[in-house]
Amino acid sequence: MILPHAHPARLRALAAAHGVGAFDVGRFRYLELACGEGANLLPLAARFPDAAFVGVDRAEVVKVAAQRAQRAGLTNLRFAANGAPEGPFDYVVAGKVFTRLSATKRREFLEEVARLLAEDGILLVGYRVLPGARLQSSLRSVLGRAARPEQGPGEASSAARKRLDRLAAALPRAATPQLELLRAELTSLTLEAEAEPLALLAPDEPLALADVLGAAREVGLDLVTEAYPAMPGGTLERTALPDWLERGFSRLEAEEGLDLLSGRGVRATLFARAEHAIRPLAE
Repeated sequence: MILPHAHPARLRALAAAHGVGAFDVGRFRYLELACGEGANLLPLAARFPDAAFVGVDRAEVVKVAAQRAQRAGLTNLRFAANGAPEGPFDYVVAGKVFTRLSATKRREFLEEVARLLAEDGILLVGYRVLPGARLQSSLRSVLGRAARPEQGPGEASSAARKRLDRLAAALPRAATPQLELLRAELTSLTLEAEAEPLALLAPDEPLALADVLGAAREVGLDLVTEAYPAMPGGTLERTALPDWLERGFSRLEAEEGLDLLSGRGVRATLFARAEHAIRPLAE
């Protein structure tokens, strides 16, 4: 299943709308970090036969992904166990891996990614963002306590999944905003667990946009735009964001205001080399 927010044509359109890059949608190099078993990369490689795709993940995971690519006859897609592949890449996609790193490791990660980016390449970083991510962090804590200390990863993951299913089934039917939000988070965790059984036990630290942007600037990257709207339809971006900028808020202050106003829990932020990003939007 292609991740809509990570589709190269969409990434190119978003970046180009903000004055960054003019990539050939047919010929490009695309790297996905923490790619899993290739659910995103396999259909992309089939759709863009002239492009080159690389996926990186744990050895036991990419072994399955490589077998799937071979059965599909995809010669433009390869997988590698954890490690830095040879760049440069026009697109680098880093999803869940980023929030599972310590602050030091996040900086090292961004430093390595910056070396892998083509001169006008773009980086997509997904992460849990405050304030909305607090609810999912609390849920993960509850699920993690379902496991016993002596259990191995498989048993512990199974125990967490059972508690998740019980919670989802036991929610009252009332349609309150808090319950709707809780249902959405439980559904998100269920989908994540189906794709990666051990995901419920993985650390996933919520971050603030200021921290992510600060770490990116330290390695020569800067903000381009956000791939996820604050709320469906992007209404806040069209109304509140311009108003706050006109009132003298910096781009960072306005973006963090959107997070507060919408209770956003997930971001997928596009970065580029600082000299290519639009500085007024990132200041």
